[in-house]
Amino acid sequence: MQSIIKRRLIICTFLVTIGFISVGIKLIKIQFFDREILESLGKRQLDKTITIRARRGNIHDNSGEILAINLKSPSLYADTSKIKDKLFTSKNLSPILQVPESILQKKISRLNKYVLLGRKLDPEQKEKIKKLNISGLNFEIESKRFYPRRELASSLLGFVGVDNIGLYGVEQSMNRYLEGSTRRILIQRDAKRRRINSNPSRINLDFLSDRKEKLSEKTRDGFNVTLTIDPNIQYFIEEELIRQFRKVKSKKAIGIMIEVKTGAVIGLASIPRFNPNVYSRSKPENWREPAIQDIYEPGSTFKIITAAAYLENGGKKEEIFDTENGKYKIQGTSKTLRDHKKFGKLSMQEVIINSSNIGTYKIAKKIGPKRLFDMVKRFGFGNRTGVNFPSEAFGILRSPSKWSKLSLASISIGQEIGVSPLQMLMPVAALANKGIMCSPKIIRSIKKFNKKFQENITCDGKRVVSEGTANELIRIMGKVVSEGTGKNAGLKSYKTGGKTGTAQKMVAGQKYYSDVDFVMSFLGFAPLRNPKLALIIIFDGGKLKNESWGSTIAAPVWRRIILRTLRYLRVPPDNAKVMEAKFRKEL
Repeated sequence: MQSIIKRRLIICTFLVTIGFISVGIKLIKIQFFDREILESLGKRQLDKTITIRARRGNIHDNSGEILAINLKSPSLYADTSKIKDKLFTSKNLSPILQVPESILQKKISRLNKYVLLGRKLDPEQKEKIKKLNISGLNFEIESKRFYPRRELASSLLGFVGVDNIGLYGVEQSMNRYLEGSTRRILIQRDAKRRRINSNPSRINLDFLSDRKEKLSEKTRDGFNVTLTIDPNIQYFIEEELIRQFRKVKSKKAIGIMIEVKTGAVIGLASIPRFNPNVYSRSKPENWREPAIQDIYEPGSTFKIITAAAYLENGGKKEEIFDTENGKYKIQGTSKTLRDHKKFGKLSMQEVIINSSNIGTYKIAKKIGPKRLFDMVKRFGFGNRTGVNFPSEAFGILRSPSKWSKLSLASISIGQEIGVSPLQMLMPVAALANKGIMCSPKIIRSIKKFNKKFQENITCDGKRVVSEGTANELIRIMGKVVSEGTGKNAGLKSYKTGGKTGTAQKMVAGQKYYSDVDFVMSFLGFAPLRNPKLALIIIFDGGKLKNESWGSTIAAPVWRRIILRTLRYLRVPPDNAKVMEAKFRKEL
């Protein structure tokens, strides 16, 4: 009996000893070998880094009115453990959140306890959800971008994504200023995930001394950005463009107005528009700003550049060119140039006034490819204008070494070259500014509180043509309106100057031009004697009385916009005898 007890004691002692040895080995392993792993696990369970985003800066027009601002907006979360009737919940939330019922049901059926159902909801949506009285639904306040003027200047402003990062337009180009800097702070929680230290300033940063990430101590709110856009002029442009856009059934309409002496863009519009508050409901192609980002063949408006090259190289406006009665075969090719009507012999200025293709080509032949190319480059074509906007178009301009036998004729009349609407307007503004081209600007200032960090309202340009050439072209463009193809842009109260353009569009996928699809435009400046404003109007497609001409579709719109703007800016009329009644009748 004693021997049995003795054996049991020995076995128990052995097992206990083995147990102690195992525990000791485990403790040694934990203490010396698994220490770093367990410490890291403990830190991950104990502490959490929270990102506090800065307030995004506002965007203002040049009068100080807000075009974009951040508002507080609720986001909807679900505690799935507290939702009893998941089918009822998904069915009733679906029309409010505009999310398919099947997707909501799948979300609230997940094992995750907390699920995001909708971000940045409208106040109306929140009220409707609260009335459902469903337990387990909670709201958290986030920041939401709001555009109070809705569609006004929408493609210029752009928009932000759900994370408040600029995706298009000024929101994208100025994102580094608008966004500000975020702050990351460390909080510590107990086993029940309750916060241990409620004062971020007393966080033990030594606890993180061996971690690679750094915590930022300060949050810098975004700077406010003020644009050069005048809200009233912007409205004039958009209203007149929309009216004609609908009337002629155009695909696209563009308008840009700048101050010739500063380069400030005071109006820039593209039709169709979209509402940046609900940008996902519009076509993505409408999010772009074609006035800056797209290119087109300018057609006859480009003849001003050919004329400038001719005058800068010693040409005389009185020199006569034979326009061959409207039909002329280009030597060495099968191409025949045609005019819109038969002309005989025209002086250089009459060629531009009447927009003769044949005359313009003969002017270009007089100066040659290199001199024409040099002038085109001098006016900035083939390069970005430098305006502060994302994805600005370079345009298309090939060097003369790559020109064909047709290229001189084509480029001289605005074909075989790609320009953006803003690029096309800048040379005309330079001529109106006595030959000095100012850089275009859409940002007036960047500031935080009352401190300005940047201000852009003066001309920082360069001379592109002599003052004599500029003055001569101003006079010629004045006659285009008073005597030539631009009569529909004429005003009784102000003298203006400009140039019409009707450009054939290349057939998609082909190497020839359409006979039915045109880009119609008019660009010019006002008043003629002391130009203050330059404006370009473009319509892509459309017909008026079964015709497609820049003179009949674009010029009347240009006329109404420039008149409304001159009156709004209180520019004294050239004709002081024009009474108020007649002044109004011009509209």
